[in-house]
Amino acid sequence: MMCIVDINAARPYQTAMPVGKKTGQVMKMPGKPAGIPSAMPGESHPSIEEETPISCRSCGHTVTSVENTISVSGSHRHICTNPAGITFEIGCFSSAPGCGVYGESTMEFTWFDGYGWSFAMCASCGTHLGWFYEGSDNSFFGLILDRLAGMPPIH
Repeated sequence: MMCIVDINAARPYQTAMPVGKKTGQVMKMPGKPAGIPSAMPGESHPSIEEETPISCRSCGHTVTSVENTISVSGSHRHICTNPAGITFEIGCFSSAPGCGVYGESTMEFTWFDGYGWSFAMCASCGTHLGWFYEGSDNSFFGLILDRLAGMPPIH
């Protein structure tokens, strides 16, 4: 399976994500899909506290949980290569409350037919963790597995 995404998505966006100067809070961006919860730095999403956490490898912020793993196009894990030739191994999650969604959704170079994508960033440190995919009737997160901690082996 050859997947393609925007060349700019290959690098962490640690400085591109607007962050509140006093609080470190991820700013709400135009184009953020409605209904995407995100925890503020130092806060935990209530539903994650009772589940097996998966965290941002850069800062330790809880991003999602093992219980949110899902299969998309027949698999949880996907190996995808962008136009610059950079390959990512991503895992699919039904939700990632510890991520902020950044940018306008686009269908350009999507890895999943029928789904537009936006960037998914750690809500605490701003590290690029993957992408939020939005289709006509559902949505999911595709997170870069080597940027996550606490992810058990899933085949």
